[in-house]
Amino acid sequence: DEKPYNGVLDCLTRIISEEGIAALWKGVGPSLVLVSNPSIQFVTYERLRGPMAKIAEKRGSAITAFEFFVMGAIAKAVATVCTYPLQLAQSRLRADKGRAGNQKERTYSGTAD
Repeated sequence: DEKPYNGVLDCLTRIISEEGIAALWKGVGPSLVLVSNPSIQFVTYERLRGPMAKIAEKRGSAITAFEFFVMGAIAKAVATVCTYPLQLAQSRLRADKGRAGNQKERTYSGTAD
């Protein structure tokens, strides 16, 4: 039966004493990969905007609000498709408490599972 933490300092000191200082950075790699979501969205949007500007120029008008919206939606969809599998893995790891709270009977042991 694990005692609940009595605040941030108690949590930090218990993690360090029970799992070592490196445990404070467990999962930082996958989290840093998720930071790429806005970058992927931005690059995709910019790649779409160039050809769309040429199309708009050929027809003799500016890019419409609807076209900007569609470019943004496509860019967000691409970024989400690229990073969603990692988000799913993180969610499952967070939810995996093991059978009856037994940490040794967890279904997943890391992001690669």
